[in-house]
Amino acid sequence: MKKNHIKPFFIRLIPLFCVCLVLLIDNFSVRLFGFSQSFLTNALGFIFCFTVFRVTAFNSILLFVLGLITDIILVFPLGFSSFIFCFVFFVAQFNRRFLQQASFNRQWLVFSLTITAVFLFGTVFLKTAYGAVPHPLYLTGEFVGLILLYPFIAAVCGWLNKKMGSLT
Repeated sequence: MKKNHIKPFFIRLIPLFCVCLVLLIDNFSVRLFGFSQSFLTNALGFIFCFTVFRVTAFNSILLFVLGLITDIILVFPLGFSSFIFCFVFFVAQFNRRFLQQASFNRQWLVFSLTITAVFLFGTVFLKTAYGAVPHPLYLTGEFVGLILLYPFIAAVCGWLNKKMGSLT
């Protein structure tokens, strides 16, 4: 019997498609209690989840190129998104074995600490590069919004992982 080689190829593209879809709608914001939630930060949740629970979903080169494309499209300083995507990828990859066996609350805590580091870096970078930082309420709303949306992002990633099944 002939093996179908097309299905595994498309299954491997699903995580990349999810992150790209979230990045494409970045210019649109969802109003949550007066705060604007950026979809760029939501992509970090998908990168984190897929890196922990789907080892073959991403690699550092793919995320670096995706970050460069994001920087060009969203007119960010070149390499900013690449650094952030790769940082989240490496933190999730480094802690993957611990996170796969940990409870959801511990996964959420590691994700929250990672996002805290990303937001601190982003704030310092914006202050040094542009001399100004977005309003603190905006940053706080985006930060808290992403941490509170993580259970939903994890549920979507878990559902997609179950639907994708095994690649073997």
